[in-house]
Parts: sequence; structure tokens; C-alpha cells
Amino acid sequence: MLWHCLENIKRAHGSDAYHYIFRLDRGHDPAIHEVLAGFPFSHQISEAGPIKYREISKQSHNLLQGYAMAAQLSDSMVILVEEDIMVATDFFGYHEAVHEAEPNLFCSIGVANPNRRMSDTGPRDAYYLSDGDYCSLGVAFKKEVLQSLIAPHATADYFVNPEAYCRRHFPGSPIGHAFVEQDGLIRRIQMRQSRPIAYPWQAKAYHAGVASRFRSVHRRGSSRTSPRGTPWPAMDRRSAATASSGCGG
Repeated sequence: MLWHCLENIKRAHGSDAYHYIFRLDRGHDPAIHEVLAGFPFSHQISEAGPIKYREISKQSHNLLQGYAMAAQLSDSMVILVEEDIMVATDFFGYHEAVHEAEPNLFCSIGVANPNRRMSDTGPRDAYYLSDGDYCSLGVAFKKEVLQSLIAPHATADYFVNPEAYCRRHFPGSPIGHAFVEQDGLIRRIQMRQSRPIAYPWQAKAYHAGVASRFRSVHRRGSSRTSPRGTPWPAMDRRSAATASSGCGG
């Protein structure tokens, strides 16, 4: 699966402008290193060490620590591409253009919205804004969002008892108490901030793994279109992207 993920990344326009952090989970297949050895772009490998937290927190700890590492290295944007995400050729350009057009975004997401079925459609270079529909599939954040809104919650209190932490810090949240891993935590943060999420009308990535656990309905987003007649903006700065292997979705 990882090999196919990386082949799609290599074919994507502008992918060579990024620095990649391969965040490996505990117990990963050693053969992963053979696959990564042929990756041609700037990258580093970071292996998750042992943690003292509960098993439910293992994947959340790995991913949130990866976000923190990538945000420190990046001067702009951090993109998560897990090993079961297959990106389209315009995946990176989509994220860059949407964040340039919508500076107040919470994040942009590359897959089709897994939380609800959209009745409207739009052209390939268009997107819509939504609220409460967060998922961690092909997602891009500005580093400031990761550092100022998400990092403050990646604490020992959260990792030791994520259920109690979410109950205490997000009282009255409509998100069920069973959903407290990193995606549930970030979804709560987004809904509190009311900063919008951008989704493409036509997906820029495909999730080849299991379907999302979230299936709730929220208000319709408003449609926005990226600039027409010009290519997606080229990268003028080095940013960091994270690619995790051996992690759950």
C-alpha cells in the first residue's frame, strides 16, 4: 500500500517542493525502509518510541507529535498523507490554491466528504466550505492552526484519558464520547472555532482503507471556485508534509 501511495505522490504536480516526514508507528513492518529508500524527494524518517499512555492513544500520540514536528520545520503548510491515501496529480496544487483564496480556513481536505452526501456538484477546480465535517484524510493545515489551536490539546492529560479530557474541555459537544482519538479531538476543536473546512467538489485523493466512522449531517457549505485560466500556484517556499506509515486511519 505504501509503495502505491508514494508512486502517486511522485506523479503529483509540485510534490517535489515539499519535505516529507515519514512517521513510523511502533511495530511497523521493517520492509517499509526498503520502500522508503527509493523515495527521491527531501525526507526524513521518524520512528515513534514507546509511550506511557493507554493503547487508545497510540495512534493519536504518533500523529499529533508528527504534526508538531512538521509545523516546526514548515514555513507555511503541513499536509497529512497516510499510507492508504492515493493522491491525484492536482492534490498539492488544490491545497495551496484553496488556502491562498481562504486565509481563515481551519483546514482543507483532499478526499470527497465522507460525513455526508452532497446534493450539489461543481467543476474540478471548484471547492465548497463546510463546518463540522472534519476528517483526517488528505488534510492540510497552515502551521499556525496546528501550533495555536491543536497543539495546546496534545497534552499528557489528553493522552492518559482522552474520554475524560474531551468531556471536560468540550462540554455539550455533539460528537459522541466514543470518538475521542485525534480525529474526534480535532473535530471538536474545529466546531468550537467555527473556522471553515474546504472540500473539493471533485476529490483530489482517494482513501483506499476503511470508511470513516463519522456519518453525521451538518449544514450545507457554500461553493467557492479557484481562479480559472491559470495553473495552480507554484510553490515559492519550502513546506513540510507528513506521510505516516504503520498508523491506523
